[in-house]
Amino acid sequence: MATFSMAAKAALLAIGLLAVGAACSSEPTPTPTPAPTATPAPTPTSTLAPMPTATPTPVPVTPLRIGMLDLARTDHIVHHNRADGPIARAALLAIKHVNDAGGVFGLPVEAHFLDTDGEDGARGPDSAAAVEHAQRLIDEEGSHALIGPLYSTDTAAVALEVAAPRQIPVISPISSSPLLTTLEDDGFVFRTTLSTIAEADAIARLAEDEGYRHVAVIYQDDYWGRPVDLAFEDHFDGKTTSVPIKLEQESYHEETLAAEAHDPDAVMIATSVQDSYTVIHNIIEEGHFNENFLLMGHHKRAAVIERHPELEGAKGVALYGHHVTEAEGHWEEDYTAVYGEEAPHGPYPRESYDAAIAIMLAAEYAGSVDGAAIRDALPIVAGPPGIRFPASSAGVKGALAAVRNGQDIDLDGEATSLDWDANGDITVGGVEVWQFQNGGIVSLRVYEIDIRE
Repeated sequence: MATFSMAAKAALLAIGLLAVGAACSSEPTPTPTPAPTATPAPTPTSTLAPMPTATPTPVPVTPLRIGMLDLARTDHIVHHNRADGPIARAALLAIKHVNDAGGVFGLPVEAHFLDTDGEDGARGPDSAAAVEHAQRLIDEEGSHALIGPLYSTDTAAVALEVAAPRQIPVISPISSSPLLTTLEDDGFVFRTTLSTIAEADAIARLAEDEGYRHVAVIYQDDYWGRPVDLAFEDHFDGKTTSVPIKLEQESYHEETLAAEAHDPDAVMIATSVQDSYTVIHNIIEEGHFNENFLLMGHHKRAAVIERHPELEGAKGVALYGHHVTEAEGHWEEDYTAVYGEEAPHGPYPRESYDAAIAIMLAAEYAGSVDGAAIRDALPIVAGPPGIRFPASSAGVKGALAAVRNGQDIDLDGEATSLDWDANGDITVGGVEVWQFQNGGIVSLRVYEIDIRE
């Protein structure tokens, strides 16, 4: 197994982040007040000093509140403060499963959504808005933990400006930049998706399996693209040609010509989907290379092959939603039973479900809504040793019962192992090798990757 170098991680330490913005909120559910516990009267006939008794841990009277930051807009649905889209619905499914099993501390868990829509429901990174929205979810909705946001720069900004100083745990089901590994966030930031370091390693393996000896990497020149390029170079046992691009250009003619000049065997596309369309167009329409493409997980969508049928036969890798567990098949059934539609297979609903389940089990284990207590409990309830429970309605019910009985548990996520290291990074996950075939997408094989090796 390849050893991961520190080069890709160290390349991101100098990135600056902003914190300004605007948002809106929803009304929280009224907090139920538990009935008072009767205090037993002392025995009057006893002549001995009363024996000291252990003071029971008080049950929190505040329901656990989870803030969902920019989960719905990842599906490019125009809405305002609504739980639209499979990523948001997956998080709500997790909360339903926990509430059906008695909630956390015997109280229903609450969810509060806050998204920012751009034109047509989509926008790029906006660290200022992400920070402002995270603050509003905490200050106005009373959120004790956050799930989201989408972009790694937004997550990094929330980590430094909100999570660490306010001691609020944050789990991103989507952000994959190695930037998050080296943040000084006091351990409050986790993610339920593998780092792109692992994805670059997987693509390097695919390139070697295909017999390529020279690969041109066309990558977006930013916090995300640079470490992908560096990691691929570290792991690929061959020659690489690196070609950076600036985002949102009308043409990348010069960049593709520069890559072609080195006569590579294949080209790896490490850009956003939208910019990939332009890069691929330049390569195909202008006859560059021999048109051997290496693609990433976010390119695994029908729209890509529909727009560029010339990609027929192209292969790629994907890291999301491929952790084989006892829950195999059950999560899909749970989703369909609640929403009346087929469970999604794209990124990142499973990761969102796992994030919500982990937060709720950690709060139950800690017996507190305190952010630091939840942070400390997250690796305990999601890692060995302990009784393993799958991420499904039945698994969640069993896990909650075990925690309430004082037993140690090991939550096995639907998307990944949920085994976190000290940086909040997933250490074990699944890699899928896929291919565009007959105008569709075919899974070729799935294997496990361990970033500790």
